[in-house]
Amino acid sequence: MPRSATTVTASLRKTVYGPVTIDPTANFEESDASLFPTEHSSSCRMDENTFAQMNAICLKATTLSKFARALEVVVQAHWIDCYDARIEVIAEENPRLSPTEARMAGLVEACTTLGWTQKELRNRMMIRRSCKEIKDAGGQVSLVFTGSGIYSTCKYRIGFEDGLLQHLRRIRAPLEVAADTLHPTWRQLLTPVGGSTQRRYTGHPHDWVVEGEKDLVARCPRGKNNGLFTRRAFGRGKAIGEFVGLVTKGIEGGGCHNRWKCESESENEANEDETYDSEKEATQPSKRAKLNTPVTKSRELPRKKMFPFMSLPSEVKNMIYNYALTSECEIPLVSRSKGYRHTIELGDTDSFQSFRRRAQRCWDGEYFPRRVAAITIIRPSFAPTIIALNREIHTQAQPILYGANAFALKDPKALLAFCANIGPKNCAYLQEVSLKHWGNTVVRRAMGHPAFAMLASAVNLKNLNLDCWICPGDGLGTARQLFRDGHNWLEAVATKEGRRDAAVDLVQIGMQHIARPRVSTDHTTDEEKLDKMTDAFQAELRRLLKA
Repeated sequence: MPRSATTVTASLRKTVYGPVTIDPTANFEESDASLFPTEHSSSCRMDENTFAQMNAICLKATTLSKFARALEVVVQAHWIDCYDARIEVIAEENPRLSPTEARMAGLVEACTTLGWTQKELRNRMMIRRSCKEIKDAGGQVSLVFTGSGIYSTCKYRIGFEDGLLQHLRRIRAPLEVAADTLHPTWRQLLTPVGGSTQRRYTGHPHDWVVEGEKDLVARCPRGKNNGLFTRRAFGRGKAIGEFVGLVTKGIEGGGCHNRWKCESESENEANEDETYDSEKEATQPSKRAKLNTPVTKSRELPRKKMFPFMSLPSEVKNMIYNYALTSECEIPLVSRSKGYRHTIELGDTDSFQSFRRRAQRCWDGEYFPRRVAAITIIRPSFAPTIIALNREIHTQAQPILYGANAFALKDPKALLAFCANIGPKNCAYLQEVSLKHWGNTVVRRAMGHPAFAMLASAVNLKNLNLDCWICPGDGLGTARQLFRDGHNWLEAVATKEGRRDAAVDLVQIGMQHIARPRVSTDHTTDEEKLDKMTDAFQAELRRLLKA
């Protein structure tokens, strides 16, 4: 019979409330060996006492088997947490590694210690991740008492798409109450993974009642709750008084709290909990009518209707991230102030073109009209909001967002706000940055040094394009201004590459540095002028870096 979410949870309840206990202290003794046949005696007299002892040994073997199996799945689920934590450490220590490369490094470390091949470990990791999901939803108690069927459940993900995890969340508190009261030593299994071995609930399971959607566990005076957990579909307001005699049998004295918790398994009442108090109903009959009134609740979308994005392989998720987070054109960014905070936002053609219309002349011996190229900003077509879905997607998608795109900053103020907002870790992912304007006021030009100081974390930058006019001359002034404002970034790249002039080859200057006089007899092309200015710029920058 194929397993489902219902059979899995039924097996879980059967194990918790069954006669076999999870006892870590159980062990075979020397006296038990006398019951087994030896080489010289093929059989022994099997009287009633001997057979009873043999049954006790079988029960002890079953207990040890359940203990070993439960300990294995608890450790496996904890191993996934340790593996994910190790991947984060590897990514922090090696910022140049992609998330896939970091995971492969952690996989190699694990295979070296375990002596398995990568294929074997990947196959086992799927089972272990399913165990971790069960632990996160239903707690350690769900792992310990699921039974031998947990491997097929985790390997084939039986019931995961049919609401298994949601149901485990609902019954987590009742299971912990039953496990602590019926199996007092089960929490000793959590010692290898650093879990608490102290029981939270003592006494009898009926001493505790779980109420409400928040799983509030309460204990009434003198431990006489008599909580009745029904697993049948009772209609709203249906009398269940015929069970009173059975539930309260053997209880002496008054003050018994007849509290009933009906947990329906039908489709219409799967998420509804009703609390019935016979004393209050007798004194307040008007409340019965309220119970018959249908209550409309906003229910969560069924698991089977959700697309299992987080269960996709890493390679497929990276392809989706690349489609959603990369842009074929530069991403234009301008600085803005929102709520007294310096931030950035996507720019447009007008915001980038406004400063080009100012001060279009420069003094270089005589009045020259400087080359001012028209800028056409193309709004990038990408969806960066995907990284805000959850923390795991945020961690996986950040290297692609900042490492696979080219960013065009309006001025040093925008560069400063951009680097400050994304942080040093994301700055290390940057590959290509363009600066469209150096600043047309004293205040904006003063932003150059703090902006490049924040850019010092971008040691993996492949191209820094200065597509703006900085200083007049043949490139010497531009090199000196860049060294004055950007020596922090230049020296950081030199330290990382082990070469003083390593950053010189990464900087490119654009056509904006070329001035065209009104009357000139020089027939040199703009490309030749730019090459000559670039050579002078790089030579001066190497001299300043003492390369």
